[in-house]
Amino acid sequence: METRSPSDPLSPIGQKRQRRRVLLWAAAATLLALAWQASLVHFLYGGDWTSLFYQGDRRELPKALRGSYVFQHNAGFDGQYYRVIAHDPLARGDIGALDAPALRYRRILVPGLAFVLGMGSDRWIDCAYNFVILASVFLGAYWAALLAAAAGFSTAWGMAFLLVPGVFCGVERAAVDITLIALTLGCLWYALNHRNVALYWVLVCAPLTRETGICLTAGFVLWELRQRHWRRAAIFASSALPAGIWFAYLARKFPPDPLRRFAWFPLEELWLMKFRYDTHQVSGASHIPGAGWVQVVLYYLALGAAMMAFYLALRHVRTHLESPPGIAMVLFTFVAVMSFAPGLWFSAYNFTRVFAPLALLLAWEAVARKQLTQAVPLIVMAAPPLLVPAAKAWQIVRGLVSSVHHPLVHLVFVILLH
Repeated sequence: METRSPSDPLSPIGQKRQRRRVLLWAAAATLLALAWQASLVHFLYGGDWTSLFYQGDRRELPKALRGSYVFQHNAGFDGQYYRVIAHDPLARGDIGALDAPALRYRRILVPGLAFVLGMGSDRWIDCAYNFVILASVFLGAYWAALLAAAAGFSTAWGMAFLLVPGVFCGVERAAVDITLIALTLGCLWYALNHRNVALYWVLVCAPLTRETGICLTAGFVLWELRQRHWRRAAIFASSALPAGIWFAYLARKFPPDPLRRFAWFPLEELWLMKFRYDTHQVSGASHIPGAGWVQVVLYYLALGAAMMAFYLALRHVRTHLESPPGIAMVLFTFVAVMSFAPGLWFSAYNFTRVFAPLALLLAWEAVARKQLTQAVPLIVMAAPPLLVPAAKAWQIVRGLVSSVHHPLVHLVFVILLH
């Protein structure tokens, strides 16, 4: 009878140790995210945790949310809308604070979980919302570490989840993209291990997080149809039923979206905007030496990386159609090039987080097939969004230095500035 040493990762003891390391790295990533939130709130936002929803003064808050932290002369960010939804998940009150109610309410999973965990109390919903965001960090890092171990890498790579475009956006500004990014990794892990029940629930959650998550569901349905597994195809298709019911409810609740969401031709919005860029998301970066040209260079690099992702996904269509994640990758690409979302392409902080699931699927295939060029889009697109936390960190450092009345400290800081 064959015996395995405790150091063998396939032995029960080895699996237990590996699972412990995976949990450790996932917890470390979550604590790091929480520490960063606490630093922002304490040093930049006067201790007000509602600042993490990034509410701008150009949108009037509902009566129940007044008194929150508001960024002056600022349009705010997506998290401010999902916070409103979390406090009124069935849209029974005033929805004037939302820019596109029909669109925002489709992404109900994170706000809905916040409402449930907060027991419907306005006092606790904001805290519960942030708990869901941090839980997304934990699960994303957890699944990333498991996938890394399955590919033969260290479980410490689970910490790299924090670098994926859209993750810091969720941590700092309560955007829901972070949850779909985590679910994409969960989908890969459960599909790899044939954990169909867990996979089913991931597919239930994905389109309720963001409507583009339906690409994951469709990938598995189309794969089973290709294999003529009619029953399995029907089961996977049923995972989209909750999203379908919710979308139907919203269609009756709200008037049709007045904005056009699909392009007349591929990448229509990008051509119409003539490749112009906007760097206002990186507030405070003007104080960093050389930050202006760095933002511009990274924007165009990220733009090129997005085009590369589309090209790689469509170039190897036949290869990609051989697996459910590959089919999902092709569908994500089609949605990306045929979507029309005003403002999407103006900032790398925006389009990189939207296309992060596609970049992750490409990167996983790069690892599985040893085609490392397919990991390039994810690596390149990871850099521009990190300028935002970098600028915030610089503001914190400047504030700390200004509070220290010591000539040597000021001399060093002046040298760094110039």
